[in-house]
Amino acid sequence: MTVATTRRGFLKIAALASAALALPAAGRAVQIGRGRTSYALGEIGGKTGLTAASVVPSICTYCSMGCSIDFYVANGSILWSSGSPDSYINWGALCPKGKAAFQLVDNEMRVLQPMIRTGPKPPPDEILSARSWDELVAVVKKYPPQWRPATWEEALSYVAENIAKILSSWRAQTGQPKQKDGYYYMGGQVPLQIIGSSILTNEEAYLSKKLSVFLGTNNMDSQFRKCHSSTVTGLAVTYGFGAETASIEDVALADVVLFFSSPAEAHPLSFNYFLKGKRERGTIFITFDPRYSRTAMMSDVWVPFRPGTDTAVLLYILHYAFFERNPPIDQLPEFQSLMARWNITQDDLADLKALVGSYTADEVARITGVRADLLRQVASTYVENSGVVTGHRKHGIIQWAMGLTQHTDATVGNIRAAAIVQLLLGNVGYPGGGTHPFRGHSNVQGATDIQGQGNVGLPGYHSVPASPMLARIYQDWKLQGMPDAWNWEIPSWAQQTVGSSKPQRGSADLVKVLQVYDFYGWRRLELAWGIFCGTIPEDDPVNGSVVCDFPVGAGSTEITFVRNALAGSIKAALIFGENPAISNPNSKLVMAALASLQFLAVSDIFETETAWFADVLLPAATFAEKEGTRTDGNRVIQWTYRVVPPKGLSRPDYWIVVKLFEHLRNAGAVLLPSEAAGVRSERVSFRKGGRLVFVYERPLRPDASWDYRGGSGKAAPIADLEREVNPRLINKEINYAVFLYQGIYDPIRDKFTTMRRSPALRSPGQIDGLFSRAFGVYKDWGWSWPMNVRFMYNYDSLVKVLGKTDTITAAGRTWTATGETGEILDEFTGEYRPAFLPGHNFFGGKSFKRRLSGIADVFGGLDVISFIRTGSPAFLGKFVVEQNGQISVLSYEEFAASTGMRYLWANDAVYWDQEASSFPALLKRPFFPGGDWRSFAPNYATMRQKLRQYYQQTGDMAKAVLSTIADMGGWYKGYNFQWPIHAEPVEAPIPDIALDYPTMAWLNPHNLNVLKGQPDDLSKYQVGVALTPDQLSQYPGVLVVLTSNRLTEAWHTGQLSRNVPYLLQLVPTPFVTISKKLAQQLGVSPGDMVVIYTARGAVTLPAFVTEGEAYLTVDGKAVPVVNITWFGGFQGEAPAPAGNFTTPDVGDVVTTIQESKA
Repeated sequence: MTVATTRRGFLKIAALASAALALPAAGRAVQIGRGRTSYALGEIGGKTGLTAASVVPSICTYCSMGCSIDFYVANGSILWSSGSPDSYINWGALCPKGKAAFQLVDNEMRVLQPMIRTGPKPPPDEILSARSWDELVAVVKKYPPQWRPATWEEALSYVAENIAKILSSWRAQTGQPKQKDGYYYMGGQVPLQIIGSSILTNEEAYLSKKLSVFLGTNNMDSQFRKCHSSTVTGLAVTYGFGAETASIEDVALADVVLFFSSPAEAHPLSFNYFLKGKRERGTIFITFDPRYSRTAMMSDVWVPFRPGTDTAVLLYILHYAFFERNPPIDQLPEFQSLMARWNITQDDLADLKALVGSYTADEVARITGVRADLLRQVASTYVENSGVVTGHRKHGIIQWAMGLTQHTDATVGNIRAAAIVQLLLGNVGYPGGGTHPFRGHSNVQGATDIQGQGNVGLPGYHSVPASPMLARIYQDWKLQGMPDAWNWEIPSWAQQTVGSSKPQRGSADLVKVLQVYDFYGWRRLELAWGIFCGTIPEDDPVNGSVVCDFPVGAGSTEITFVRNALAGSIKAALIFGENPAISNPNSKLVMAALASLQFLAVSDIFETETAWFADVLLPAATFAEKEGTRTDGNRVIQWTYRVVPPKGLSRPDYWIVVKLFEHLRNAGAVLLPSEAAGVRSERVSFRKGGRLVFVYERPLRPDASWDYRGGSGKAAPIADLEREVNPRLINKEINYAVFLYQGIYDPIRDKFTTMRRSPALRSPGQIDGLFSRAFGVYKDWGWSWPMNVRFMYNYDSLVKVLGKTDTITAAGRTWTATGETGEILDEFTGEYRPAFLPGHNFFGGKSFKRRLSGIADVFGGLDVISFIRTGSPAFLGKFVVEQNGQISVLSYEEFAASTGMRYLWANDAVYWDQEASSFPALLKRPFFPGGDWRSFAPNYATMRQKLRQYYQQTGDMAKAVLSTIADMGGWYKGYNFQWPIHAEPVEAPIPDIALDYPTMAWLNPHNLNVLKGQPDDLSKYQVGVALTPDQLSQYPGVLVVLTSNRLTEAWHTGQLSRNVPYLLQLVPTPFVTISKKLAQQLGVSPGDMVVIYTARGAVTLPAFVTEGEAYLTVDGKAVPVVNITWFGGFQGEAPAPAGNFTTPDVGDVVTTIQESKA
C-alpha cells in the first residue's frame, strides 16, 4: 500500500525526501563496506518461488492494444509479471498500467463477497440541488449503503425477486408480451436497463446481451456508447464495418499520419509501430491537439486548434485537393478509376464540391483558430502523400480516439468526414492507409461486436426487428429456405418495407444484402438459443400471428437511460463492470437517476461510485482470475488465460450472469413471447415447386441454451467454477451464433484459433502468404474478424502496390488473389481455403453467398445446442433438393454423399465470389430525410437568418432555436446530411460562429429534452447547458473552452488506477492543464487550485501550467483552451473531483455519444 493516498500526503513525503537530500555530508551516517555481488533468483525481492513458477499469458485489462502479459505463478500467487516477448503486439514491453495490472488481483480494496444494502439511498432532489462537486459528495456521503454480507444464493435470489416483481407488475399493467397482432415485447418499453462493460470478456459480454433478449428489453448498452459509438456507425455505413480498417502493423506502413488523439499517451505500446514507420520510411507525423501531448512531442507538425472544429479541418483538406491543388485530384486518372468503387457519379461529386468550396483556408482559420498558412501546409503534405496522387506508392492514415468521437456532430460530421477524405484520397483498402480509430478499453471492440451496438442490435451487428412487419418478412424468408440475397425473392407485400431496387431472385443490391445479413443473424441465434421469431402458423407470414422472442424496436442508450430513469420509464438496472456515475456525462444527473431506481444491482471488483447507489453489490473476478477471449482495437481476438483462482467469493461475470439467469427464471422474471403464445416447437417448411415441403420439427429449448456445464476435448473445464459455467462452451456457441465471429473455433479439429500465438509471418503459397510477407502481417496470432482478414477492404492491393497477384493452393484447389482474402473452412475437404475472392472488399462479410440456399436450414439443420456441448454433430434437419422437376428430401448422409459437402456443418457452406465481393463503399450516404447540399443551401441560409433574427430579438439562444424550429418545421429541415458539414458544439464560445454554423444537436429528440429541461422540469436545477457565454456571466474568471484527456498512468473513471498503488504514486490526483498565458491572466501558479464553472456546477482542481496548451484567436477573439484529466471520483484510495461533473448530457445526433470534448 502506497503512503501517497492523498495529494497532501504526497507533498509531505516529497518535502521530507527533499529535506533528507539537502543534509550536508557531515550530517549523514555513511558506512562503506564490501557487499554481496551475487544473489539467487528472486532473493532480493523475497520471491524465491520464481524458480518453480509457471508462466501464464493473459491479455492486459486496460487499453485496446491487446498487449500480452506473462504472469509468473506459484502456489496460486502471482510472483512477477512482464510483457510476453513472443507477442507481435507488444514484443515484451509493457506500459505503466500493464506493469501494475497484477495489483488489481491482490488488492485490499476489492469486494470479495456479495453485499446487500441496508441503508437508504440519497434523495434525487438533494443530489440535483448540489452546485459543486464538493456539495454533491457531501450529499451522497450522508447516505452510505451500510452493506450487509450475504451468500451468493441469498444475493442472487434477492436480485431475481426484485426484478421479477418489477417486470411482473409492468406486464400486468401493459399486457405485454401480448399485442394486437401477436406476441412480442416492444424492447424500449420494458422498465429494465442492462449495462455491460468493455472490460468484460467476449463470453461475458455475449451473455449480458443474451440475458437482455431473454428479459425482453432493448434498453441494453455498454461502455462503447460513450467512446466510439459514432465511429462504429459512421464507418459501418460507409465501408461496411465500424472498426479500424487494419491491424496495428498497418500504421508502420504509412507515409503520413494525421493524429486527432495521442496514442503515445493513451495507447503507449502502439507508438512503437508508428515509430517503426518513421525509422524505416520517414513517416510524417501531424498532430491536431489543443494540448502539447506526448504524441505532439514526437510529431513533425503540431497544430493546436479549437475542440469541436474537426470537420472544418477535414473539409479544408478536401477544399485544398479540389480547388487549390494543380491539377485538382478529380482530374487524376487514379481518382477517376476509383469513383465506381466509391459509388459516386459526377453529379454527386459536383454536389460535394459545392459544399467544400466554401471551406477556404481563411474561413477554416476563423472557425478553428489555426493559421491559414499552417492549414495549407498540413493539407498539402497530406494530399501529396496520398494514394490517388502517388499511384499508391504512398498512403496516409487518419488516427483518432475520443477527440473526434465525443461531439454532437460526430457521426455525420467528424467520422464521415474522415472516412470520405480517406476514400477520395485513395487511402482506404491499401497498406499504410485507411482509418485507425483507437478504442479505449481492452475489449471495447469485442463488447461492441458481441452486443451488436447495444440498444438497436443483436450480436454481430444484426439489427433488432424494427417492427413486427419485419418478423413477417423474416418468416417468408425462412419459407424460401434461408436464402442468400441473390436467391431471395422479396414478396410484393414486403417490397415497400425492404426498399430494395432488385427484389427479384437472381440479383441483389446492398439494401437486399443487408436485410439478408440481419435475417441470417437472427436464424443463427434462433438455433443457438432455442428460441423463435416469425409467425404462427409458419406457413402464413401475411395473416399469421407474429411471435418473436427478439425484442422489437430501439431501446435506451446508456446516455438516454439517465433521463428515462428520472422520468420513471426505467425502474431497474443491472450493471456489469461499468461505472456510469463517473464515466457518463453530467455526473450529478446520473447519480440522481441511479438513486431514483426502484432496484439496482452492480457487479464489480471494487465498491465503485455506481455501486454506492446499488441495492446489491456482486463481487466480480479480475481479468487474471478468469479465461475467455478479448478483441483488441485492431479486431484481433486473443485468448486470455486464467492466471490464479478468484479471490474470496468473487466470481467471473460469465458465472454471475448464468447463475443470475437461473434465479431470474425461477422467480418468474423471464417470460418469452413464444412461451406466452404456447409455441413449443417450430415447423420448418420450404416452398418448392409451387408447394410447401415439410423439412423438420425444431423443438424450442431456451433453458438448454443456458446450460454451460461440463465440456470435453479442448473445451474441457479448467477448474471447478468452470465446470459449473464453462467459458469455452460459451466461446463455441459464439462461433455458431455470431456470423462475424465464425472461425474463432475450428469444430473439425476441435481447436480454438484464438489460442494461436505464432509471431511468424506466412510464406508464399500459403493463404495470404504473399500479403503477410510483403506487408509484415502476423496472421497466425489469434484470429481476426471477418474470417481472419487483418487489413480490411484490401481488394486489389497486391496488384496496385506490388504489381502482382498471388497464387494459392488450398483445399485441393488453386486460387488467385488480388488482395487479402482471409480464410474459411471448406465444406468439401474440411481444410482452410481463401474466403473473400479475389480479395476483401467493402461490405465483405455481409454480402455472402450460401450453397444451401433453398436447400437446408442454417448449418444443414445441425442440432447446434447439442453439438456445442457434446462435439458430436447430429442433424434434426433435412435437405430439400429439386432436380428435373422432382423434389427429394434427403438426410445429411445422403446429401453429403451426393454433393461431397461433408463439412457443411462447420461453415454453413457460405462463400464469396467476385460478384459477392463487388459492392462499393457508400461515399454518399444520407442520414435524414431531405435532399442534397445544393437543394438545401437556400433553406440553410433561411434557417441561419431566422436563428440570428430571433437571437437578436430575444438575446436567448434557446428561445431562438425553438422559434426557428417552429418556423422551419424542423431543425436543418430538408438536408439529408449525405455530406458532412461543420456545426458548432452546443456550448459554443463565439455566438457569431454559432449562428453561422448552428449546432446539429437539436436534430435528436433527447437533446431537445435537455434543452427544455425535461423530464419533470429539470430546468430548476443546474443540469442543463449554456448555449452562449452570457449564461455564465455571474461567475468570476475567464471564459475558456474545456476539453478532457487521458494520462498514461491513469485509467478511465480511476477505479482501476486510483486503487492501484503503483499507478496512484505516479499520478495521485486529477488536474487541469492551462496555458502559461492564461495562468498569468488569472494570477495562477503551478499547483494552485482553480475553479471551473459550468452550467452543471463547479469543480476545483490543481493547475498544471505549461506552454503546451492552446490559447487561440478565434474570429478575432481570445479563446483559451483548458484540459481536464477526468479520472476522479469520490470512492477509492484517492478521492478527487470527477471531470464528467462538468460535461453536458447532450449527445451525437445519431448515436447519442456525449459531447465531452468541446
